[in-house]
Amino acid sequence: MSTMASDPKTPVPNIQREFTEDEKTIIKEVQKQFNDAENFRFNRVGNKFEEGNTYMVEFSTKERRKDMSWYYAYVDKTECQLFDEGEEAIVYMQTLLDKRRSFLQRLRDFDFLDIVGALIAFPIIIAFVYIVVLSKGSQDAVSKELLTIVSLILGYYFGRNKTK
Repeated sequence: MSTMASDPKTPVPNIQREFTEDEKTIIKEVQKQFNDAENFRFNRVGNKFEEGNTYMVEFSTKERRKDMSWYYAYVDKTECQLFDEGEEAIVYMQTLLDKRRSFLQRLRDFDFLDIVGALIAFPIIIAFVYIVVLSKGSQDAVSKELLTIVSLILGYYFGRNKTK
């Protein structure tokens, strides 16, 4: 078995690899924004996400040869989205995930007290609307107590500031 010592003066051949379909799509999208983009390098970010892939793409332009610009790119069957900030990419990915969530998955976001409050509030509101519709404008149909309760419920639900 012989070993070859590499000569530091011997130039390393520039091996060009074939770009994948996703990478070709990203190159086209980058070149729409930067006509003179060249020297593309790709790093796949994470695993397959939804129906597409996420990449970090680096490239240079003719006016800024030494400085590499980089973007995040999401590519699926129908589109390619470029993001110059990681936060934009994360918000976009979260939007994609939210679109996939089912009703039961969304229901899990509510607290137990929210669900119990809704189960109490909805029948009261429905009863109020039913009484108002049947009364056909009569002044005595809705008592002041019921109006106070409905106002309290509506004020609670529309007046609270809930952040998650």
